[in-house]
Amino acid sequence: MLFRSLADARRDAVRTPIETAEAAAEVERLARAAAREGRQSMRADAAVGAELAAAAAAAAAAIAELDLESIGDDAASDGLRRRLGALRAALRRDPEAT
Repeated sequence: MLFRSLADARRDAVRTPIETAEAAAEVERLARAAAREGRQSMRADAAVGAELAAAAAAAAAAIAELDLESIGDDAASDGLRRRLGALRAALRRDPEAT
């Protein structure tokens, strides 16, 4: 569709940083596992990677949160808010527990 509504465009603008934050959170999880269980010589690198991924996830989530303020309250927006809420909860968990 060539012409989309402004609301659709705004939802798309929120979706991208949410997807980025979700991917970065997964990288963090994997890097933390590598830092715990990987070769000793690589654990420090994995731990640094986990911290960088966590920062990327938090930054993308913050952008999504700001963008969410510009969209209305419809079913699609509610779904994005739920995804962001779940992501925020996951980012607050103790990283050593994963």
